[in-house]
Amino acid sequence: MLLSLGYYAKADDSECAYSECKSVVEEDIRMSLGHAYSGQQFYVDKNFRIESIEYDEDDIDIEWDPDRCEAIHFNVDLGHCDFFDEMIRFIIDSDCNHNIDYVYKIGVSELYSYDKKEEIYIDSFNLMSDGSYKFEITQHRELTVSDNFIFKRNGLIFSSKQFLKPLYKRVNNWFTTDCWGDWTCDEFVQWTFVVLCGRIVEATLLIEYGTGDFITIDLK
Repeated sequence: MLLSLGYYAKADDSECAYSECKSVVEEDIRMSLGHAYSGQQFYVDKNFRIESIEYDEDDIDIEWDPDRCEAIHFNVDLGHCDFFDEMIRFIIDSDCNHNIDYVYKIGVSELYSYDKKEEIYIDSFNLMSDGSYKFEITQHRELTVSDNFIFKRNGLIFSSKQFLKPLYKRVNNWFTTDCWGDWTCDEFVQWTFVVLCGRIVEATLLIEYGTGDFITIDLK
């Protein structure tokens, strides 16, 4: 349990909420160290995973071990974004199961990316109302280590590994889990959206069954 924070953000401000998330991670590390762990070192990666590590300072090849770390999850409030709200409507209308126990994991990337040196894992992503993006939203059975930021919409649980600025407006609360999770489902279900200049121009649903059979549905 976190007893104190170095930063408080209660206003509906995306930058403040993002700073609060960072502060929670830093505070958790400070509290974990304490006097009893004064000799222990911690590593925080860009997916908000905290791992205690022991390594030689000359050894730069450090592998992440999920058995020795935990993941921090943040429940957030959303602001308004036309194409983002429309994507969620597509999902709700096309998902026959509406399983409230599943998690709908959001992955987003620039539709036209010119920076080839950009790192694969970044903990924040700037969404512009007139921007061009590709979204892949995948249905999972439960929370996993990359479900850093969580929100609910129409009874469904959505998550992302990136803090979506300025869409995420407020941090309601946070909790930790270990880094194990069940990534498997009876079938693979994924929605793909192509957003061009703030408008959805392509929307598809892919369902791949355990038998290897799959169907693709054009939603637009």
